[in-house]
Amino acid sequence: MASMGLLPRPHGRASALASALAWAFACTGLVLASQASPAEDPDALFRDREQLEWAVAAAEIWDARLAADTRDFGAAWKAARARVWIGERGGRDGRKAQYERGMSAARRAIAIEPARPEGHFWLAVNMGAMASASPIRAGLKYRVPIRESLEAAIRLDPTYNRGAAHCALGKYYLQVPWLFGGSKSKAEALLRSCLAVDADSAMGHYFLAQTLVARSRPDEARHELGKVLESPEDVEFGPETRLYKRKAERLLKKLG
Repeated sequence: MASMGLLPRPHGRASALASALAWAFACTGLVLASQASPAEDPDALFRDREQLEWAVAAAEIWDARLAADTRDFGAAWKAARARVWIGERGGRDGRKAQYERGMSAARRAIAIEPARPEGHFWLAVNMGAMASASPIRAGLKYRVPIRESLEAAIRLDPTYNRGAAHCALGKYYLQVPWLFGGSKSKAEALLRSCLAVDADSAMGHYFLAQTLVARSRPDEARHELGKVLESPEDVEFGPETRLYKRKAERLLKKLG
């Protein structure tokens, strides 16, 4: 704005017009700046992660920040979180590569802050996704590391991510075969622990419904699925809540 002093000072109507134009240009600049800033803000981009290209853009920014500063804890765990989201929704061919990148970023987060839950939790989630995308024999090698990582996250902060580590460990005990340490009763207990942290957790209610179906308690399962459909959506977990609502509708139809 200082450079405007180099221009001749207008008079009368011309002065008023110039002032109005200057104000309009200033306001336009402010609007453009506010519109441009989300493109540089990975957190803002990731909030709209249902548009996959925005999640990818956020992940690339966090990767670049981590490359520039290998001690950037926030960039490390957020990159790990983004990679599992991208892998689960991107093409089949590149899925495992996304999980590999997610595991690498999570391990970096653990190396930076071993006493924080974020790295442990997102390492487990990426490993779980990798196990699901792999043949059974290959996936089984992640079994113990997944459990240990989730137990570490719970030990460090049982309320992290609204109790999501309890939910993930409950899902783990539900899905792992009994021969390899799976337990439906442990799954139910852990999922109820998740809901004790966040009673509105769509993920917790959905996985508990799955567990109750597996335990031959369909009426209770329907009740939990109803809770999923009633779960409030917020800015932070809106995409996940909508995802589990769609899953709940499909499972309700299956149950009849």
